[in-house]
Amino acid sequence: MFARCLMLACVLTLTTAIASAEETPSQLSMIGVGSNGFDFMIGTWKCDEDLEQSVTTANRFFIYVKRSHLTDSIVLDWDGPHDQIVESLDYDPSAKTWHSKYTRPTSDDPRSFLNSGGVTDINPAETQSTSDTGSRIVWPGLDYSSSSHKSLRQIRETWTFAAPDQLEDLFEIQQHGSWILWIHATCTKVN
Repeated sequence: MFARCLMLACVLTLTTAIASAEETPSQLSMIGVGSNGFDFMIGTWKCDEDLEQSVTTANRFFIYVKRSHLTDSIVLDWDGPHDQIVESLDYDPSAKTWHSKYTRPTSDDPRSFLNSGGVTDINPAETQSTSDTGSRIVWPGLDYSSSSHKSLRQIRETWTFAAPDQLEDLFEIQQHGSWILWIHATCTKVN
């Protein structure tokens, strides 16, 4: 009887391990798919920049991700020691495309901006779009001047997920026809 129980426990453990190993690729392949394609990001992410490759001087920042109940957007609050950016991800089902708008809160209390439901500013600092899905998502777009709202330069952000809780973020800007790496960070979901 003990041998049967032990064998059953081994089979169950092996089956669970195989199922877990198969879950990650299918989860990664579903990133960005449909209106819930980034829901797995909801929570808090801790990010560390590679200062050898990044232009910025900050070395740690956090991303607080939630779904806005007012706009049904995914809202990312990028909170670092020198800057805060709020990003809103909106899904267009007819084009199967995600649209991203970044802005910097103008209020003394950026949390009040977040609680208002996301990025509603009609003149965001940056706009990006993607129809990419899977473990590598590229967000090409434009960076705008807040004073003139004229396009200053092309930007490109690449998110690469090694797992649903591990993100590599590369942010590049185009200057004089060349892409320059601006930020290179690795992020881990902490809750």
